[in-house]
Amino acid sequence: MKKITLLLFVALTFMLNEANAQATVYSENFETNVVAAGDGQMYTFAPSTKSGTWIGGVDLVTAGDADMNLRQGWGAQFNLKILTTGGAAVTIPNIDVAGYTNLTLSYDFVLENAGDNIDVAPFIEVSIDGGTTWTTLATVASGSGWNKATKSIALPAGTYKAISIRLNPNNVTANDAMFDNIVIYGTAPTLYSENFESDFPGDGEHTFAPSTKIGTWIGGKDLVTAGDAPIILRQGWESEAPNYSRYLLKILSTGAAVTIPNIDVTGHTKLKLSYEIAVDNVGPDLVPKIEASVDGGTTWTTLPTVVSPGGYSKAQKSVALPAGSYNTISLRMNPDAGGNDVMFDNFIITGPEKSAVSSLSSEKKDVFIVYPNPATNYILAENAQKVTITDLNGRIVKEALNSEKVDISSLSKGAYIVKVMIANSTKIGKLIKE
Repeated sequence: MKKITLLLFVALTFMLNEANAQATVYSENFETNVVAAGDGQMYTFAPSTKSGTWIGGVDLVTAGDADMNLRQGWGAQFNLKILTTGGAAVTIPNIDVAGYTNLTLSYDFVLENAGDNIDVAPFIEVSIDGGTTWTTLATVASGSGWNKATKSIALPAGTYKAISIRLNPNNVTANDAMFDNIVIYGTAPTLYSENFESDFPGDGEHTFAPSTKIGTWIGGKDLVTAGDAPIILRQGWESEAPNYSRYLLKILSTGAAVTIPNIDVTGHTKLKLSYEIAVDNVGPDLVPKIEASVDGGTTWTTLPTVVSPGGYSKAQKSVALPAGSYNTISLRMNPDAGGNDVMFDNFIITGPEKSAVSSLSSEKKDVFIVYPNPATNYILAENAQKVTITDLNGRIVKEALNSEKVDISSLSKGAYIVKVMIANSTKIGKLIKE
């Protein structure tokens, strides 16, 4: 095991770098199906009239379904405009962040008609897992004098499944605020890593049958070829010469496909594969043929990989793995049909845990998350067969059947108990009526 210290250092360094790479968890740019009419034009409507049309896939909410405003600007796009006087806060509720860590929020912000010397931090709040406690983010000043700025800030630390974001009117100056491109980034756990290192001494290329190296691979999965055909490990990228520090998987254009079988991804979803690739001669760009099969099946799906540069130019790429629920995935790297030898390295699979917002109550099986909460005019009860609202003395004050939007405008201010029957199961939540 001559190189083991160096190999482990290289492997761990890459794995840590990859683990710290952030993925886009949620994106909202406030585009919808209104017709663009020109820079500065504004469209006002209740969020419920545009339900389901937002880019991020989470319906926007205002207290009492108050009007919100889209303003056309920054080119042929819309941004959210929140009036300082009479404007309503806009909430993006229950964004699914299950399984991600190190969450950060990025956003574009500007004050409308602000003077050049006015620099104001936007008023943004968050709550987690459907809770009623809102925390004000320590945002940074940006956007004076029409100057749009993109800012990034850490979201609350800890383990939670969903986060709600509330964008409030500017509470510092008498200027309207505009937001755009709300993006949440997070780190998904690394489920598998393979950099094709083994216990070879020396340098150069080494050819052998996979069975002779059983149990020696970094990723812990033995490589497979049809009929135990030979595979090749080549030492080093050209950019690392002359001090090559690692091996790569080299697949000849006339060689055998190499499979990494049955990688365990149980309990995870939104899987992503990243890898390094280069062509082992001065040749054209190519699209590598990488296939996947799930749960030991015999059907192979070709991944929609992207063009990689020829001429020894190493490139790092990433691609989404097949969607759906499965426990294992196998990857197969194929020879290039164009006649080029191809080198692969650092196969990394990442993916958050399976646990969407809709399953929040599955962990707390009898809990119903009331939204919005506090509420003024209505609450949402998706897929509810029956909704019963009682006061704290147990008196029924409201009932609704097969209604996804329950009118509570007639209720007095105070606390109530909400019982919801969904799929013949009763769940209970607490409502604060404003």
